[in-house]
Amino acid sequence: MKYWHKLVHFIFYYVTWLSVVISINQDYYITGYATTTLFICVQLLIAYYDRLIDHFFIATVSLIMAAALTIDTIMVLQDIIIFKAPRFDHLIVPYWMWVLWFSFAINVLLIYPWLLKNHLAASISLGFGVPFGYWLGLNINLAELNGPLWLLAIWGIYWCGASYLIGYTRDIMTSHR
Repeated sequence: MKYWHKLVHFIFYYVTWLSVVISINQDYYITGYATTTLFICVQLLIAYYDRLIDHFFIATVSLIMAAALTIDTIMVLQDIIIFKAPRFDHLIVPYWMWVLWFSFAINVLLIYPWLLKNHLAASISLGFGVPFGYWLGLNINLAELNGPLWLLAIWGIYWCGASYLIGYTRDIMTSHR
């Protein structure tokens, strides 16, 4: 992958994140949903152009999405976290979280592929990074936590294990190429 393509993916991830933050906090849900979807489409087009989308890519993005949405769904159903969402968004975990996790999964694969190969680094990075991201989201009013702040440690512990399993599964899949 060309260096500038990696840079574009990096920038688009954070532009997607900023678009979510601004649109959700300003109650411009439709604009936010449309722009974040557009940014994801551009990321996918670049990855397609670079011929990086194969069944391993799709499987790994699916694993990351499944891991992310599983813990978020459990936490929402247990009333531990409440994500800010419009009335028309009837998903348990709002659409904007799906888009952020999808963008995150694409970036892990395209910008930081070494992360999934180094299971310990992935566990440590995501074990601390994901709770930090949620803490940041709580502080900018994207969600509310029903309980003490240490509950974010649940996400950290979960992602330590999930990232290790995702990397291990990807190793098994790619060894059978």
